[in-house]
Amino acid sequence: MQPFPVVSAKAGGALGTSPVGTFPANGYGLSDMTGNAWQWVADWYRADQFKREAVSAKLIDNPAGPGESWDPSEPGVPTAAPRRVTRGGSFLCNEDYCLSYRPSARRGTDPYNSMSHLGFRLVEDDAQWRQQGKDGKAIKQATAGGPARLDRGSRTARQPLAISTGARNGAGMR
Repeated sequence: MQPFPVVSAKAGGALGTSPVGTFPANGYGLSDMTGNAWQWVADWYRADQFKREAVSAKLIDNPAGPGESWDPSEPGVPTAAPRRVTRGGSFLCNEDYCLSYRPSARRGTDPYNSMSHLGFRLVEDDAQWRQQGKDGKAIKQATAGGPARLDRGSRTARQPLAISTGARNGAGMR
């Protein structure tokens, strides 16, 4: 038997997404960084965006993403039906359609897609990070389905999305 992602190991008893903290942290102390659900990103998906930025003469600091969506692999999809970036991979990935199962993987996804393998990563802005106690415990905030847990490993200078990874069809947000 081949291991995940070819077969589901039902780790922690979960058949789909697994609860936050099911798996141990990596060597950097970060947990749940990939694999539970593709994570929505606010940027429009443009297949050539990194190439376009690489040839730009200006320094790119905290890129905001393209102004519109474009994917040459979907020539029939008009710009009137744009795609948002999803990243990372999910419990549904397999070799037929997810060869890039890694944190840096990106794909364009219809923003109206509500499949259970799509979720969000909770992030905090600089002000929230600085408000944490000396013991390093994260500030807790409430979301639609209960308490949210801030992840210091996801700190960003951008505005927070204030939603988390692993939500199943909008329920049970953590």
